[in-house]
Amino acid sequence: MHDDPRTPIAVGDVLDGALAAIGGPDGRAGRPATCRDCGDAALWHRTVHGRWILMQPGTVPHHLVPPGHRYRIGSDGTAIHLGDGAPTDACRVTHFDICPAGPAPRHPYLLRLWQHAAARRGRL
Repeated sequence: MHDDPRTPIAVGDVLDGALAAIGGPDGRAGRPATCRDCGDAALWHRTVHGRWILMQPGTVPHHLVPPGHRYRIGSDGTAIHLGDGAPTDACRVTHFDICPAGPAPRHPYLLRLWQHAAARRGRL
């Protein structure tokens, strides 16, 4: 890449290398799926760590989702966990957070989504 170790490296070069290391964009990102536990529709996205996660379709207002459960989907289809970060508008949640086949979440908004999914599947 650069012959002289004292030469500054552009952040874009570093990010390009990091994405290449995890395989770069994947055509499977955003692919429709069905949860094997509850039968609900979801979308597969790869995380920045290379794992695959089921995401709920659509976005929700970020202020309704508790910190630690907020995601964004990058332009390459990667699911980015926002941790305690608060985006300025909307975010995504994982299907696992609200799957009606799993335990009821404690947070009121996630619980409401869980109950809606459970009622739709006849689990309530």
